[in-house]
Amino acid sequence: MAFINIKMEPMNALIKIVLFILITNCNAQTNLSKDTLYFNYSNYKNNCTNHLIKDNLKLTNSNTIQFNFCGNGIFIFKNEFISDTLSIDKLKKYSFTSLEKIRVLEKKWLNKNEEELIKKYGFPYPPQNKNSIFENYVIEILKDEDSFVIYPVVWKNINIKMK
Repeated sequence: MAFINIKMEPMNALIKIVLFILITNCNAQTNLSKDTLYFNYSNYKNNCTNHLIKDNLKLTNSNTIQFNFCGNGIFIFKNEFISDTLSIDKLKKYSFTSLEKIRVLEKKWLNKNEEELIKKYGFPYPPQNKNSIFENYVIEILKDEDSFVIYPVVWKNINIKMK
């Protein structure tokens, strides 16, 4: 009987460790939700005065579309994402954010999620980049102006230049 107990003790220790990890992970789970932001690419494109980049604001290759917001920020649409073309009538449903307001929105998100951040990290730890706190969409009004495309995107350059 003692022989069985000797072999079971390592197994009991393993079970205890697994249970500890599961309980710890369950307690560490948080409800950090992303804020959704919509950016009007057409507005930045039409008002861009930087002649060096104006002709290359939207670059397409086989895997991505890169949206340059006149040097103030770059977003990437990956081909694995799904874009949608909608009637211009639906455009009024979307509230646009400007790149100039990102710092303020980032601080609001941190304040709103302070408790959850403390629960997860032990202190209000700021996320490493804007892709972890914002769900981003670029909206491009098509030339015919009867429709627009909404692209789910990620930030390419996290450090936004401010004028």
